Amino acid sequence: MNSSLRFSVEGEILKIQLEGTYTMDSFIDLVGKAFQSPDTPEKVAILIDRRHSSVETTSSQDLLRGLEDLFVWKRRILCLAYVTLSDYYFDFMQRASSYAKFNNFPPVEPFRDIEQAENWIRKQTGD
Repeated sequence: MNSSLRFSVEGEILKIQLEGTYTMDSFIDLVGKAFQSPDTPEKVAILIDRRHSSVETTSSQDLLRGLEDLFVWKRRILCLAYVTLSDYYFDFMQRASSYAKFNNFPPVEPFRDIEQAENWIRKQTGD
């Protein structure tokens, strides 16, 4: 498996970079490490950038599991922007946005463009 999963913290934004192929378990592990890092503020906006990932066959059930595991941290999440070039993941994240609203989770929004995602985060966080 050829993958590069990493995170960084810039102010109150937790950036998660997903590249290559990876498993949902490795994504979930990365999120746990990010939230347990002393560099991560108590409340963060999340920017997931998967523009350079080649994973296309993840099932909807696996994606939902990843989203649910991510929202274990919901009290610390201000909002979540998900950047993808894939129609499959974009459509899934549009449904995830409705799921988040229905379940009183922080706002979730898919994007095709990183700058649009960053602008949306700034509006959500008041920066």
